[in-house]
Amino acid sequence: MPSYVVQEEFDRYIGYWWRPSPNKEHAAQHETRQYHILYELVDERQVEVVHLLDGTQVETHRYPRAGKFNFLCVVLPYHARPHPHGSGALVVTYRLVNFSWRC
Repeated sequence: MPSYVVQEEFDRYIGYWWRPSPNKEHAAQHETRQYHILYELVDERQVEVVHLLDGTQVETHRYPRAGKFNFLCVVLPYHARPHPHGSGALVVTYRLVNFSWRC
């Protein structure tokens, strides 16, 4: 779904979601802390650019016309855990269609 539809119809203006922290019992069993975030990646490079007149100003917007290219939207996970020596992170990303957090 294009970002502008999500903004206008669902009143959502962010494109990321932090996973809730696991409880202490779960963290103790897995020995390492991990941080998880989902982020929305929007590629609108192939969407047609339209020019709209607003009084004396011309506004430029990308607008997907019927039968033309549309926005590409994917939600990707980002997983990281602190490096044992305090720098860097382990990162894994892959494509995701649906998601729900389970702690």
